[in-house]
Amino acid sequence: MKLTAKITLIFFLFWLFLLVSSYLTYDRVVKPAIYDFEKSSAKEKLERFSRTLKNEMGFFHKFCADYARWDDTYEYMKDKNEEYIKSNFSKEAFTENQFNLAIIVNNEGKVLFGKWLDLETGESKNLPMELSTPLWALTHPLLRFPDVKEGKVGFWKTTYGILLISSHKILPSKGEGAPAGTLIFGRLITPQFWDKISDHTLLNLDLIDYLEKSKYIKDNPKDDEFPIFIYANNSEINVYQIIYDLYNKPLLIVKIVHPLNVLKAGRLLETRAALYFLIIIGVGLTIMWLTVQRNIVLPIRELTKHIQNSAYQAVISTYPTPERNDEVALLIFHFNRMAHKINKLVEETQRWNKLLEERERYFRTLLNVVPCGIVELSERGEIETANDTFKELINLNDKMQSLEKMLIYEVIKSQQIENFISNKTGDFFESEESIQIGNHGVKYIHYKFKKIERNEKIYFIGLIWDITNFKEIQEKLETQKRLALLGEASASLAHELRNMVSAVQSGFMLLLEETNIDKRSDIIEELKSLIFRLEDTLRKLLDFTRVYKLEKKKVPVGLIVREQFQNCVISMGRTSKYEIEINGESEVYVDPSLLSRAFFNIIKNSIEAMPDGGKITVSILDNMEWVQISIKDYGKGIEPELIEKIGKPFFTTKSKGTGLGMAIVFKIIESHKGKIDIESEINKGTKITITLPKLEA
Repeated sequence: MKLTAKITLIFFLFWLFLLVSSYLTYDRVVKPAIYDFEKSSAKEKLERFSRTLKNEMGFFHKFCADYARWDDTYEYMKDKNEEYIKSNFSKEAFTENQFNLAIIVNNEGKVLFGKWLDLETGESKNLPMELSTPLWALTHPLLRFPDVKEGKVGFWKTTYGILLISSHKILPSKGEGAPAGTLIFGRLITPQFWDKISDHTLLNLDLIDYLEKSKYIKDNPKDDEFPIFIYANNSEINVYQIIYDLYNKPLLIVKIVHPLNVLKAGRLLETRAALYFLIIIGVGLTIMWLTVQRNIVLPIRELTKHIQNSAYQAVISTYPTPERNDEVALLIFHFNRMAHKINKLVEETQRWNKLLEERERYFRTLLNVVPCGIVELSERGEIETANDTFKELINLNDKMQSLEKMLIYEVIKSQQIENFISNKTGDFFESEESIQIGNHGVKYIHYKFKKIERNEKIYFIGLIWDITNFKEIQEKLETQKRLALLGEASASLAHELRNMVSAVQSGFMLLLEETNIDKRSDIIEELKSLIFRLEDTLRKLLDFTRVYKLEKKKVPVGLIVREQFQNCVISMGRTSKYEIEINGESEVYVDPSLLSRAFFNIIKNSIEAMPDGGKITVSILDNMEWVQISIKDYGKGIEPELIEKIGKPFFTTKSKGTGLGMAIVFKIIESHKGKIDIESEINKGTKITITLPKLEA
């Protein structure tokens, strides 16, 4: 097939495609949209009818509510005043307010008043058989309300016909107090009632008895929110709605007919558009065929001839360029330039690939000689990249073995790392702890992890150091430091212990010689105090010299402070003289037992600084990375020259102190990588501020 035939066929198929597309667009898009518009219009008409019907019911319900809220009606329930009945339920009242039924029922279900008036004849008749019972069951739907003040309104089918019926509890005008009974009004639904609604809505309504439903309605409602039924044919849409009574039983079916005027106009427009489109296609194909022949087919033929003449030459360096300055000439020119650039790009790409390979080898070598483990994790915690130091850290024998796609939790069994990655909270995390490394034992490691985003994905970069040997050396140095401090203070400590032991010995000698029972009791109490003080000194001395093994977990700071305050005042027997105020709250990752002991010693010092009682104020400040706990008393304070000595072993300002309490506090806080600041003024009080790192669990 020649190029001319192909192009002609392409244009023909293009125009055919446009024709079919236009038809399908109308049939599948425009026509359904018009039909949906018609359906929405029909539905809107029914909704307008429903709103008008609800308004009519609301007016009648309000009329009943007004009667039920009259104080005269409320008083009638008490005194049964017949004048009230004569003046408010006369024939004129029924006629003027357009209601046929009035019933008053007391709280026991007894009918105190009931009247039916035929508004057309003006004659009173017996109550409808369905409402003529002299004593109503208290479960009757007209006597039971979800809300006493709202009442109930709806339709009711009787022997006289369908009633619009409303009932309200009889209450005082202010709506306060217990209901005195129930007032029920009813209006017979006549054709005039529906004509009034038809006039208000500008609709022609057809009312159908529900018993004839099967002739009109074949399926379930189309809309659960607005239970209607929609049926359509080529000329109109029929919309139906069911009206229910107070028992939620169907009474009537309302039918509205909506003509499909817009859809009919659309069909006519569709026919005319198709005819005009066929004419345009014929003219367009002719013009396009002539244009293609002149501007495309003939230039391409010339180009083909030039290429054929050049194809048998020994060397073909360039394509011939047509003399005319058209798209074909530009195509050849830009193709030649593109070929030249492609050759240059290939050469450049080969050079860059070689350079990248060299840089990758250099980077890998540099990564492997770094003295800390480096690992990159995926968002799920899978190992993407790891250097040789990391493999040595986990005792991986074969360094060539790949760790990719292994979970970091399987290699380094740390709950803190697992929680940081799984919770995805925060961008940075640092900690150190004893960790089970694979199946090769426990190591003490220090690690840092940082969350990064690359190519719209989340990754974690981790730096890990094995500080097991360093930690052991550090613990030995700290032990030697504490022993050195003990050595420096051994003379004063030995003197203090010797004094307490001598006092105990002297006390026992006096106890043996004393015969007076009362004095013996005093000596025994003094001995108990000395022995307790000796035991407390030895316990604190052992506590100061031992190495702490932290068992950390996340705990609320304020709760620990309050518990230790209560323990302190109970142990000191001063529960009624002291109070504590805690402002703020935060959670820290600490050893709860050790931190509780530190708070106990600080609060005990604060209580001892206020012998006559007082208040301790605690402020907790959380800045995401650190938590500051300030404990302030309003006692006698500390002299400025003594503040720097607080926390040193065996330094104390108390006559019977050991000087180890605050030393232990400093040691506990420092073991948690925290710090302590002390501020004090004489006779104004002391504030101790503890700063702890807030590490994620």
